[in-house]
Amino acid sequence: MLLRFNMFHLLQAVSPNSIGLDIGVPARGWTGEGYQGHIFWDELFIFPFFNYRLPEITRSLLMYRYRRLDEARAAAAAAGYKGAMFPWQSGSDGSEETQAFNLNPRSQHWVPDNSYRTPSQRSPPIRG
Repeated sequence: MLLRFNMFHLLQAVSPNSIGLDIGVPARGWTGEGYQGHIFWDELFIFPFFNYRLPEITRSLLMYRYRRLDEARAAAAAAGYKGAMFPWQSGSDGSEETQAFNLNPRSQHWVPDNSYRTPSQRSPPIRG
């Protein structure tokens, strides 16, 4: 029953009806305004389900990113990187829409992301 409930949520966000449309996967599906309709970076987590069941949906979602590749390349170049840097939260044009409260614009890391630090700079793990 729980798996069917999860599948329901995935298929209400994107379905065979959305193939060919220029859409990504909105945060929390279409159920709320909390994220202002932004598309987050983490649609990769739902690809395994769609790859197995409806691969044409995965292809369509990848096209959403491909159509915004120029913006991602420009963002990487502006930050001094080669390649592409997709935003954490993107608007329909592919621009970064993350509030500065959640994303440090200078470091391009969200708090408290320690993954970019060297081992000596990381905070010690919390032990319970």
